[in-house]
Amino acid sequence: MSGKKSEYAEEESEEYEKKVTFLFLSPEEHVLIRPDTYVGSIEKQKKEVWILNETKTEMIEETIEYVPGLFKIFDEILVNAADNKQRDEEMKKIEVTINEKEKYIEIINDGKGLPIGIHKEYNCQIIELIFGHLLTSSNYNDKKKKTVGGRNGFGAKLTNIFSKRFEIETIDKIKKKRYEQIWKNNMKEKEEAKITDCKNKNSYTRVRFYPDFEKFGMIGFEKGIIKLIEKRVYDIAGTTWSKLKVYLNGLLININSFEEYVKLYLGINKKKNKEYFIYKEKDNNRWEIIIGLSIEQEYKQISHVNNIWTMKGGNHVKYIIEQIIDYIRNNYKTKIKSIGNINDIKNILKPQFIKDQIFIFINCLIENPSFSSQTKEEMILKKTNFGSECNLPENFLKKILISIRDNLDDRIQFKIKQDSKKTDGKKNNNKKLRLDPDIIDANDAGPGSNCVLILVEGKSAKSYALGGVSVLPGGRNKYGIFPLRGKLLNVRDENKLKISKNKEISNLKQLLGLREDVNYNDLNIFETLRYEKIMIMTDQDYDGSHIKGLIINYFHNGWPELIIKNGFLTQFITPIVM
Repeated sequence: MSGKKSEYAEEESEEYEKKVTFLFLSPEEHVLIRPDTYVGSIEKQKKEVWILNETKTEMIEETIEYVPGLFKIFDEILVNAADNKQRDEEMKKIEVTINEKEKYIEIINDGKGLPIGIHKEYNCQIIELIFGHLLTSSNYNDKKKKTVGGRNGFGAKLTNIFSKRFEIETIDKIKKKRYEQIWKNNMKEKEEAKITDCKNKNSYTRVRFYPDFEKFGMIGFEKGIIKLIEKRVYDIAGTTWSKLKVYLNGLLININSFEEYVKLYLGINKKKNKEYFIYKEKDNNRWEIIIGLSIEQEYKQISHVNNIWTMKGGNHVKYIIEQIIDYIRNNYKTKIKSIGNINDIKNILKPQFIKDQIFIFINCLIENPSFSSQTKEEMILKKTNFGSECNLPENFLKKILISIRDNLDDRIQFKIKQDSKKTDGKKNNNKKLRLDPDIIDANDAGPGSNCVLILVEGKSAKSYALGGVSVLPGGRNKYGIFPLRGKLLNVRDENKLKISKNKEISNLKQLLGLREDVNYNDLNIFETLRYEKIMIMTDQDYDGSHIKGLIINYFHNGWPELIIKNGFLTQFITPIVM
């Protein structure tokens, strides 16, 4: 048997090898075949993103068509240039050129040049390792804390792989050398580096790349990708920590601070939203927070980590927004008495209510940040590893609370009103209701039934009313009985949350078919009620009069038209026993 099993196994193995083709790919080939893992999708997609308006005076949300992968390979080079500012405080400018005619992008920074020389261990030019060999990086040592964008050893190499031609030029002013090198055909062809003497006193690094548009389903630069690239260049102008001049196609971008950058989003120039609050961490100089008000009352965030645009936010945004939410939930006091105090409304003051009032902007430096993917749209590093803290001061948080309190009042009032409607009686409901067993619903109760609901003072009075109903025409078919449990809630100036949670009132609304914000003056609307009349049957004493007054007060407060409607609200004069 063992021999036969062996033969079967060999046959199955041979058959499997015929059906399945195995490929051994180089890292570069894997990038091209599975680009989503490295640069994101290489298919065109439509997405609503922030871009500059036509006059470049305001950021607007607009749906554009672009290829995420193409945007990513540009962003890798741009972030590298911005990172160099941290390495060289003397660096003064970044220049970005988009040449649509010749189909290339060029990025130049005048900071410290790249190291020119042979790497002793790998016997290769250091610059060639940086731009022409995957999985090489100076950022692999996590014990060394850095606040730059690169980390995984892909970066600029991905740009090279997705380019028909890739050029690097740099000057090392200390060694007085110029380094030039060119790659072609998706990094498959490499020209030997040209190293020459240079008397230039100023360092710089220039990267020019010609994207392989065919791999992105394009023939050249399109409107959508150009708009997105322009937006990112403005990002760098607004989020670089030290003074840095940024040029786009030869023109200086006139943004000199994070605040000026944020004003583009808030529409300050068009007086859309003048109010905003700024906090900058002074102890470590790694956090800039600006809070604006969301005009649309929809939560929005713009955040940057080490010059990287985190489109989807992440733990750095969560860290700040949670401080704001916690403070507001614990300190919110409404100006509207009918809403109640914070103990009543804290359960309905949901975090999302608060977030929806806020437009948050964050610019921060995080040590060795990690992201959800190579596209770096979401920062996932735990806050304990940020390398710094940003504890928002109370005076800053208080300003935010004061600015959004009116909006919160409105949202809470709306929510309470919606909750109140959950206890509404159903329109045109002639079905039996599931109510407290002590409540007797008329058999014929429903729209147009001409039924009468008798409100009585407790269970003992219920028996008295039931005996009387039994001898009336129609009896139990036309009369319902509602035994009140003590005095009805005084709804006048009471907070709406307490009213909506009152079981007695909820049962009464269900039984009558009463609905919030409905006017019953119209006969057709009035006839949707399950009862045509209410008869108040209370004792002829002080308590009985008080209960009767509270019932009238309830209807006058919510549906005053029913009070003046002839015959709707009546009373049965109970006998006085001497």
